[in-house]
Amino acid sequence: MSRQGLIVSGAVIMGIGVVITAATYSSASSGGGGSYVVMYGAIAVGLFRIIRGLATPEEPQAYADPDQMYGRDGPPDPRPQLAGAKCVHCGKKIMSAIEAFACKDCNEPVHIGCRKLHRAETHGKEAGAARSSAEDPLAARRGARDRGRSPVAAAAAADQGAGSVDGEGADLDLVGERRDP
Repeated sequence: MSRQGLIVSGAVIMGIGVVITAATYSSASSGGGGSYVVMYGAIAVGLFRIIRGLATPEEPQAYADPDQMYGRDGPPDPRPQLAGAKCVHCGKKIMSAIEAFACKDCNEPVHIGCRKLHRAETHGKEAGAARSSAEDPLAARRGARDRGRSPVAAAAAADQGAGSVDGEGADLDLVGERRDP
């Protein structure tokens, strides 16, 4: 409610309370005694609204201060909403954020199972090349895990420059030490 509305409504409510109190007191005292009603509730509410109206600023602030726009949870999250969105690759609904990611290249929601196909079909092979082993030291181990090799064996093969770890020539056991076949 506006400042003027609070002051006017408070004055009306307080005025009604004062008029009823004065009328009942006048009738009780003119008849030689009796009881009368004091409308202290209406008078108190009216006085409260008048004070509240006087304390309200003339015009509200025209713009919101950016520091005050943040809720109790902090600034808004820049990541896209995943739950309830449609996967950009298969078009099916994502039921929970646990089963999806935002694509690193286009920031669109995509199922975990659709992620590799989406990146290969939409962004091509160069999308993964940007995050090579120079930028990501664990890339060789993740690649080996995807091909079915032991991550330790793949890392050791990458360190020693071995061409094949899968069966030809020297092989590596699970702790990364060389053994002859």
